[in-house]
Amino acid sequence: MTPEAELLLAEAERVEAAADLEIGLPESGARLAAALAEVLSEASLASASPRAVWRLLWLAADLTTQVDVYRATALLDAVERLFARHFQRELTGPGELAETAEMAFDLFFNRPDQPLTAYRFEPVLGALGRVLELDNRHCRRAALHGLGHVRQQARSDAQRTRIDALFDSFLLRNEDQGLAVYAARSRAGELA
Repeated sequence: MTPEAELLLAEAERVEAAADLEIGLPESGARLAAALAEVLSEASLASASPRAVWRLLWLAADLTTQVDVYRATALLDAVERLFARHFQRELTGPGELAETAEMAFDLFFNRPDQPLTAYRFEPVLGALGRVLELDNRHCRRAALHGLGHVRQQARSDAQRTRIDALFDSFLLRNEDQGLAVYAARSRAGELA
């Protein structure tokens, strides 16, 4: 990892709040986004505290509204990789890390100022759809939650139809009754 990425990971453990990682914005946005994408994509987070992971996800979501849409997309891609390489393996039961993962996409998409839903709708659906395919209940729940928020932000019936197709596809192959109920609630906008 680059020194910037290593420093960011260490700072995520040390600071009190995710906002403390945003010092220097907006001037440092591009540099911070690159270091964060590296941490989320490549760093070993096995020894990272759930709070540090939460701070990194919060920072990623905040940065998507402060950097250009291409860097914002790279951050979302890095979060998708975090789910595939880390959360899918590490989340084996309830706990603080599972709660962090399950709310990751809430941080991104439960906001009216998210440029990704406005300008990068297809990559957003792709990322959430791939996380929904992971063989981990917590990852799937996170994707369902994110899809619920993206559906709330949808700008057209065509977008809502595409989102509903992901929900429908999931429900056809899903055998977890609890996730089926959660999917229906997310689709209806009843997100908790």
